[in-house]
Amino acid sequence: MKTLLSLFGWKEASIDDYRQCYSMYGGGLATHPVVLDFIHKHFKCDEKYYVQKVV
Repeated sequence: MKTLLSLFGWKEASIDDYRQCYSMYGGGLATHPVVLDFIHKHFKCDEKYYVQKVV
């Protein structure tokens, strides 16, 4: 799966990188960083964030 993601330019990122992308490009309620943080704290999730960085 990681190879497929990297093939299309997606890279694993930190929550801070994800927050920055979300603030720049927006998204839905279910993908809002505060909502994800709540879910990850209350339901033992192995969260990972992926972003596509434009050069």
